[in-house]
Amino acid sequence: MRVLADGWSLDVRPYWGIAPIRRYPYTGSAIVIWNSGAAYAPPPTNLAPAGPEFGDDPHEFPRAQAGAQKQKAVFLLTGKVVDVCARTSCP
Repeated sequence: MRVLADGWSLDVRPYWGIAPIRRYPYTGSAIVIWNSGAAYAPPPTNLAPAGPEFGDDPHEFPRAQAGAQKQKAVFLLTGKVVDVCARTSCP
């Protein structure tokens, strides 16, 4: 399973060294990236992305997504990460 949609990062190997989740539900530490309509992933610096090419606010966007709300609720109630994106990039 890929972490980011094709073309959504300037990195050669996005999230290098972080193993993908192979089976769900998953118990353990995880990161889920939601694409808020940005043309690019956030810059690899300690700066907030600015400009229309970065889409809507990346902090608020997932909070409004039904799939993200379900994923967060399941994790908080059970400690398990579930796949709400049908094994593709989210949204």
